[in-house]
Amino acid sequence: MKKRILIVDDERYILRVLRLKLENAGYEVICAANGLDGLKKVKQDRPDAVITDIHIPGMDGQRLCEEIRQMEDNQPLIIVITGRIHKDDRKWTGDMNLRFIEKPFSPRKILRIIDLYFVTIGS
Repeated sequence: MKKRILIVDDERYILRVLRLKLENAGYEVICAANGLDGLKKVKQDRPDAVITDIHIPGMDGQRLCEEIRQMEDNQPLIIVITGRIHKDDRKWTGDMNLRFIEKPFSPRKILRIIDLYFVTIGS
């Protein structure tokens, strides 16, 4: 069964680029343009990994990550991407055991992180 990846970002270009890279690698990809829709899709579609920006409408990425981490039955890999580099963001992502990637980023790097994660957990 294909691993399911949720991308939450309000930039269409990022959604398109990541979607193509991940689908070409064999992953099923779901997209959301805001945090509220992203949380709904986490609950509904139960992705194996979530890629989210910090600055998204509806619910910011930090709150989205906090909501996901409070779920008892679904703990996906979470990758946070952002153009805003602030030490507070590095702290909360580290405290929640999330991966943090600065924009601009390489879609290839994100794919490597996801592939390695699934190999490591044995899925």
